[in-house]
Amino acid sequence: MTGMIEAGYANKDRGSGEGAPELTFLKPWQEVVGVLEEVTLEQFLLVVRVRAGNNCLSLAFPADSAEANEVERFLTDCSIGCLLGLIATDSKKHLLLREIRMKD
Repeated sequence: MTGMIEAGYANKDRGSGEGAPELTFLKPWQEVVGVLEEVTLEQFLLVVRVRAGNNCLSLAFPADSAEANEVERFLTDCSIGCLLGLIATDSKKHLLLREIRMKD
């Protein structure tokens, strides 16, 4: 069973201002679906910010990891504002990524 992570604001201890989303590291079989807002490199972490409704979530991946490389490759075909889904797995692939396109 896949566990959905609810996007939300957490501690303000990260130093990026009040209300900054806490960094989230996905555990196996957790899924996040949201609108891509930003991708940054912060202190050796690749940070992918997604928005679900009025909530924001900052997904963190070690910058030198296979997961970060997979995310970077995936995002070359995905622009800011696209709806995407990320699922952490416990297999060799580590992450499943998809762009969600709505039918007209």
